[in-house]
Amino acid sequence: MRLPDRMAYMLFPVGTGHRDNQLLELGRPFLWAIPVAAVLGLFSAVLEGLGIGLLVPLMYVGLAQEIPASIPPLLRPLAEFARSFSPEVRLLYIGGAILGLILVKALVIITNANLVASIEGRVSHRIRQRLAGHLLRTEFPYFLRHDPAYLVNVVATDSWRAADATRHIFGLATATAALIGFGTFLALIEWRLFLMVSAGVLAIRLGQTAYNRHVRRRSVWVTTANQGLAARMLHLVTGIRMIRVFGRDAYEQERFDEASEDVRQSMFSIARATLLVGPVFEFSLAVLLIATLLVSTRLGVELPVTAAFLVLLYRLQPHLRTVSEARVGLASLQGSVDEVERLLARPVSPTEVSAVERSGTADPAALPPADIRFDRVSFRFPGTDRGGDALREASFVIPHGRTTALIGRSGAGKTTIVNLLCRLLEPGSGRILYGDRELADIDVGHWRRRIALAGQDVDLIDGSVRDNIVYGQPGASDEEVFEAARLADVLDLVKDLPRGLDTSVAARGLNLSGGQRQRLGLARALVRRPQLLILDEATNAVDGVSEASIIRLLASSRWFETALIISHRRSTLAACNYGIVLDAGRVVEQGEFATLSYVGRMESPHPATGTMP
Repeated sequence: MRLPDRMAYMLFPVGTGHRDNQLLELGRPFLWAIPVAAVLGLFSAVLEGLGIGLLVPLMYVGLAQEIPASIPPLLRPLAEFARSFSPEVRLLYIGGAILGLILVKALVIITNANLVASIEGRVSHRIRQRLAGHLLRTEFPYFLRHDPAYLVNVVATDSWRAADATRHIFGLATATAALIGFGTFLALIEWRLFLMVSAGVLAIRLGQTAYNRHVRRRSVWVTTANQGLAARMLHLVTGIRMIRVFGRDAYEQERFDEASEDVRQSMFSIARATLLVGPVFEFSLAVLLIATLLVSTRLGVELPVTAAFLVLLYRLQPHLRTVSEARVGLASLQGSVDEVERLLARPVSPTEVSAVERSGTADPAALPPADIRFDRVSFRFPGTDRGGDALREASFVIPHGRTTALIGRSGAGKTTIVNLLCRLLEPGSGRILYGDRELADIDVGHWRRRIALAGQDVDLIDGSVRDNIVYGQPGASDEEVFEAARLADVLDLVKDLPRGLDTSVAARGLNLSGGQRQRLGLARALVRRPQLLILDEATNAVDGVSEASIIRLLASSRWFETALIISHRRSTLAACNYGIVLDAGRVVEQGEFATLSYVGRMESPHPATGTMP
C-alpha cells in the first residue's frame, strides 16, 4: 500500500516535502524499516526500564527493609517477583535478571544497528544511481551551461551527505520510541516528577528548534565552499600542463589554499555548531536531574523510588541527545539535500529518454541511403542575447556517399552542426531531414548507432586500448578491432606497449600523446562502420604519416558511407570532394570542393603544419 505523501514525509523528512520530492520517492521502498526501528527502540527501552525497575526491590533487599505498601503500581510486580525467591538467593537472582535484560537489550540494539546500516547503504546507492541516470538523460545544453566541478561536487559529495540524512532519520525514530518507553516508566513510577521533567524537556526542545534554523543557514555555506574546492581540484588535474608551462604554480596554490580554507571554515562552523549541542544539552539535563532530586525530597518520595526514577531519567539522556543531534544533523545537511533534489527535479530531455527507454519509430538501417539536408535551421544557446544565434537559417546538403568539408573560422557554427547531427541539440527552428524524413521522427538511439564521431577532444575511458576501440561497438570481433586499429594507424602505437591492445589506458588517456589519443578515437569511430562518419578536427594532433593514412582512408570510404570533415588543415581537406562554408552561423557557400571560391582564396598551407591561416 502506498502511503500518502504527507504521511510518507513525516516518516522520511528529507527534501522539500512537495509532491515531486525525488529523495522521498527514493526512500519510499524502505519506509517499512522506520517503524521497525522504532519498535526495536521501544523494546530496548522497555527491557532497560524493567532492569532499572528491578533496582527498587534490589535496594530494599540491600537495605534489609520490607517492601512498603506505598510502592508505585509499576514496581509492585517486580517486587513480588523478587520476594518469590528465598532470602539466601534473592540478591543473586535479581542481579542475574538485571544482567539478562541488559544482554537481550544489547542484542536488540545490534539488530537495529545492522538494519539501519543496511538501509542507509541502499538509500545511498539509490541516490547515486538516480543521479547518474538523471545526468545521462539530461539535455546536453545543461552541461554546456554548468561548471563540471558543480556537477562533480553534487554527485561525489552532496549525494553522500544527503544519504547521511537516512542515518539521522532512523536515529530519530529509534530514540523517539525509546523516549516514549522511558517516559511511560517515569510516569508510572512518579507522575509528579514526570510532569516537572516533561516541562523541562519541552523548554530545551524549544531552544533547540530555534538553533536548528541557524545551523541550516550554515549548511548552505558548506555546500557552496565544497563546490568551489571541487572546481579548483578539477582545474589542477586538467590544467596541470598549462600551469607548469606558464609558471603559475604559486598562483594556483594560492587559489587552491583559499578554496580549501573556505571549506575548512565552513566545516568548522558546522562542526562547532553541531558539537555545541551535546555539552549544552548535557548541562541542561544535569540541572534537570538536580532539580528532580530536590523536588522528590520536598514531596517525600522514598529513596529507592527516587533512585529508580533518577536512574531512568539519566538513561533517558542519551536518547534525548540522539533526538537533538539528529535534528541538528538534518539541519546541517540541508544545503546538500537541496542541491541533490534540485538536480533530480530538473526535467529530463525527451530525446535522451527515447534513446534509452523506447525502441523508436524508424531504424535508419531500414531506410534507403539518402542525403542529409538542413532546411533553414537556426539555433541559439539558452541565455544568449538576441542576435547571438550559433546558426541562422542555415540551409545546406550533406550528400550521401561523399566526403564533405565543413569550413569556417572558430565560432562559425561548425560544432553546433555536429551536435545537431548527433541529436545532442535540437533545432530552435527549421528542419533536419534524412531523405524525406525529419531527423526528429527517427528514434535517436537507432540514429546514433549509425553515426560515429572522432574529434580533437577525445574522451577515452579508463580501460585497455581494446576497450576504448570497442566502446561504441561492444560486439566487434578481434578481426574488426585489428583492422580498425590498422586503418587509424594505432598498430604502430600498440606495438611498443607492453600488452599490445590489452595495455591499460589511464583515465582520459593522460598516458598517451594528443596524436595517439586522436588515432585511438578514430579507430573507435571506424569499428562501427558508420553510415555517417564525423571527424571534428580529428587530425590536428597527428603526424604527417598518420594523416596520410587517414586521407587514404577517406578516399577509399570502405568503412563508412558518408563523411563530414572539419579541419583547419588544408592537407586533410584535400580528401574532400564537396564543401560547405560557414560564416557567423550562416551558410555562405556550398558545392563541389574544388569550385568553392573560399578554397581558391585560401593561402598556401604552412609548410610544416599544413594548416590554413
